[in-house]
Amino acid sequence: MRLMKRMLAVLLGASLLCPMTAYADQPEEAQALYQQVEASMDALTDMNLFYDFNVNLSGSALEEAGLSPMDMRMEMNIKMNHLQDPQQLRYMSYSRITMPEAGEVVSASYYADGYVYVDSAGQKLKYPMDIGTMAEQAAASAVAFSAPEDLISDMNVWDEGENKVLGYTINDTRMNEYMNMVLGSVGLTGMYEGFEMNLSNISGEYVINPQGQCIKMRIKMNMDMTMDGQTIAMTLDGDIGIADPGQPVDVPMPNPAEYTELSDALAQMTQQ
Repeated sequence: MRLMKRMLAVLLGASLLCPMTAYADQPEEAQALYQQVEASMDALTDMNLFYDFNVNLSGSALEEAGLSPMDMRMEMNIKMNHLQDPQQLRYMSYSRITMPEAGEVVSASYYADGYVYVDSAGQKLKYPMDIGTMAEQAAASAVAFSAPEDLISDMNVWDEGENKVLGYTINDTRMNEYMNMVLGSVGLTGMYEGFEMNLSNISGEYVINPQGQCIKMRIKMNMDMTMDGQTIAMTLDGDIGIADPGQPVDVPMPNPAEYTELSDALAQMTQQ
């Protein structure tokens, strides 16, 4: 069960890090539209993102834990501001994972003034983090909207009401090479022995408003992971919405007095 939980944590984390955009030798209209969206995203200083994914899990790690294949819903709201002024950066992440037979798992984290605040599993903890590290994590939260060129195998554009939709598929081999690089940069690939991950059947769509701003990204993909000889297979289908792109985002902050220093909590645990 412990191995299965570790694998699930890595798998879900990887799915949120997974970049989904790029272009290579695509139709002129699609390239122009993508470049317009990319420019508008690069100019954003604040972001309010809503993740909503339906996930199916299966594999030997679940069987070993006595579990059947399961469906779950993963929701997250991430708010960030002052993205181009790290000294003023504020960040909030609220997540909820819902499983039909196990209920909900809710957690929240915040960053302000050199400290991370985590509210999870009935505990409120805080610990220092330098602004450079936090700025990298904030950038990773938006990585789904930015990636190297050369990954997409085809791209097309169509109308959806007043909006444009930019659809694409991704080259599995190149995506896996890039994803391994991303996971390695955040330390996930070196955490466990025998760690392997493979992505496949990746497709997505950008929904772009008349102002040329991306307001939603839809994603479908399969992810398979092996760790210590056990496997988990995940199919993911959902979207990431951007609320009011270009507008200021107010990021709520917790009361620091309600949070215990992580070092103090760990010291107390060792004394018990």
